[in-house]
Amino acid sequence: MTSRMDWFQEYKPMTTSLIVYMGDDTKSHVANVGTILIQLSIGQITNVTYVMHVPTLKKNLLPINKATNKGHSSMEFFNNHCVIKSMDQNGKKIVFHCQ
Repeated sequence: MTSRMDWFQEYKPMTTSLIVYMGDDTKSHVANVGTILIQLSIGQITNVTYVMHVPTLKKNLLPINKATNKGHSSMEFFNNHCVIKSMDQNGKKIVFHCQ
């Protein structure tokens, strides 16, 4: 989910009303759904599909299943960061650090 409409490569209006609930129990409406491109820390660009455009969202949210669906094999969470472990197209191990 993101509020950044300028990130979308493809963009489809919602045909039904969809609401997401935030951690503080406030409601936000999903305006549209689409595909965005993200650049990984190693410079590789990948697409993320079915990204919800939520105009009132304050921070971007990437569900774990989206991060692990594109060949990423695992995520580890620590107090102040997470680590995503993956393999590149040549079978070389890649480690991403996220804050």
